Amino acid sequence: MTRRQLLKMARQSLDSIIDLVLRLLAEGRQLRREIKTLSDRLAQNSRNSGKAPSSDGPGKPIPKSLRAKTGRKPGGQPGHAGQTLQPVAQPDRVIDHSLESCPCGRCQGRSLRGEPVIDYARRQVFDLPVKLLEVTEHRAEIKICPVSGCRVQADFPEEVRAPAQYGARFKTILTYLNIEHFVPFHRLGRLVEDIFGQPLSEATVVASNERVYDHLEPFQKELAEQLVGAALLHVDESGVRVAAKLHWLHVASTPELTFYGILSPSAAPRPWIISIFCPAAGAGSYMIISNPI
Repeated sequence: MTRRQLLKMARQSLDSIIDLVLRLLAEGRQLRREIKTLSDRLAQNSRNSGKAPSSDGPGKPIPKSLRAKTGRKPGGQPGHAGQTLQPVAQPDRVIDHSLESCPCGRCQGRSLRGEPVIDYARRQVFDLPVKLLEVTEHRAEIKICPVSGCRVQADFPEEVRAPAQYGARFKTILTYLNIEHFVPFHRLGRLVEDIFGQPLSEATVVASNERVYDHLEPFQKELAEQLVGAALLHVDESGVRVAAKLHWLHVASTPELTFYGILSPSAAPRPWIISIFCPAAGAGSYMIISNPI
């Protein structure tokens, strides 16, 4: 409605203008209430409402440290035992430094080449070997059977399956860096190429992780059994992103034991989730505390 239309309406009937103003005021109040409701809803997260942490999304608040300032300087504190590097009794290599002439200052540097060594002052240097990656070639003998004339070959060890592959110790380090220290695939590949001069594919790291996971199956089973048998069990869930997709992070814990598991929202519950969170009848009973306030 234009200004001219409003002036014309005012000259004809003042009541109609009053009704229009009151109606607009009422609509304005209603819109402000709706805006506040929507703003409050958008501001909700797992910290100020009953929403699950997994619903926070990528814009979740940055965690704040609960540690209070102590006023102490960084580093070791008085009375702290420390972690000083200590010499070892059996070093891998020993380098002797000869004393050719006397440094006492009283004998004009007399030669000591013929004098016996009475002792050694020792200092040890801990360092990496020059060649960090050792290559072992396995050769399987090939012979000709004197009876049949067939070409036959000896067997390779079970763990040697490819013309060129990384060994078990090396792959264990890959898993340790990738899982324990969260080094991503592409950075792990650069690290191996820069330090060892060898290529590394993502598939190699994945296969190494799966190998370790398979070896941990007995430990996982034993841990689940102990958690199920606990008198008091804390269980919780949160959201975690895997390959940019939201997954469930489940946790079950006691003061001594902690079990973590990641599950895709679309996947069926895995056996460890059923065994811990939905124990079979007769397997014992326990109290569960979830999301304590």
